Amino acid sequence: MKSILKIIIVIAILIGVAILLFLTQSGIPTPEPSIGITIGDQTIKPIYYGDLYNETREDIERFLVFPFENSTWEELPYVSIGDEVVITLENFEAEEFKIYDDLLTQDGKFLYSEKSTQEFDLKVENGEVRFEIPGNFSVHLSSNSESYEPGHVIRAFTIRTEINKSDFAFAFVIRTNP
Repeated sequence: MKSILKIIIVIAILIGVAILLFLTQSGIPTPEPSIGITIGDQTIKPIYYGDLYNETREDIERFLVFPFENSTWEELPYVSIGDEVVITLENFEAEEFKIYDDLLTQDGKFLYSEKSTQEFDLKVENGEVRFEIPGNFSVHLSSNSESYEPGHVIRAFTIRTEINKSDFAFAFVIRTNP
């Protein structure tokens, strides 16, 4: 009888410890990481992917249409080549960002395959990432003469980083000159 009582006490203690661990780990939910993006004096609205739905090129493309939903491509923010982008980490820490630069069609789809994507790595310094808008060599692949007109190049910058051992993605869409 005493051995059964000991077993019941041990099981009750284990269940109590498991419940305490669950409650302390699930506590207050962590807010989704957010960023601020400015280019010159313009505030650019980021696209948030979180840590889900950001693994494939199709996942990324599905969200790139958001800036086109309530406006036309002509209403996208216009940015000059060489303008400085400042990405501010608002509520998280990271060591570096990987940036992917792609051209888009006027309805928010990738213009070319991933072979034309330009990539670069940037270190986070003092909670910010800074870079100048580079030229994109893929602009010169177009046979459409409109692609060479000022402000007609639509670009998506996808930002990837690791936060708390999870891969997160953000993006922004702008217009530039060729």
